[in-house]
Amino acid sequence: MSGIRMYRNAISALQPLKVVLSSPHHQHYRHIMLGEESLCIIEDIQAFYCALGYTEDMAKAGLLPDEFMWEEYVHKSSYSVCLQRHIMDYLHAHSPKFNETYGEQYEEFVEEHEKARIARGSLCAGCKLQENCKDAH
Repeated sequence: MSGIRMYRNAISALQPLKVVLSSPHHQHYRHIMLGEESLCIIEDIQAFYCALGYTEDMAKAGLLPDEFMWEEYVHKSSYSVCLQRHIMDYLHAHSPKFNETYGEQYEEFVEEHEKARIARGSLCAGCKLQENCKDAH
C-alpha cells in the first residue's frame, strides 16, 4: 500500500475528531468525540488549549482560546490536519481508550504526518505552533 493511501486510511479512521467545548449544557461537554463515541473527557481545559498551542502570552495579550482556535485552525483550513494531529497527541497522552482502540491508526498517522511535514517544509513556517509542535523540530 502506498504511503499516501496509508496516510489517508489513517486519517479517515481517526477523523474528524470533534471537541465539544462551546455548550456547557451539551451532554458531551468537555468530551473529544469520534462520531458518536466519546474518547476522552477533558479534565483541564487550559492544559488542552496549551496542547493545541495556546500560550500564556496570548492570554496576557487578551486573545481568548476560542479566538486562537478560530484564527489558527478554523479560518486557515490548510491547518486542519495539524489540529487533528494535536488533538490526537492529546488523546494519546490522556486517553487509554483511544490508545487501545486506535493506537495502531494513530501510529500510522504520526508516521505519515511526519513525512508530509517534511515534504511541506516552508509551508509549516508560518504556523504559530512552531515552538510547541513536535513536528517542527
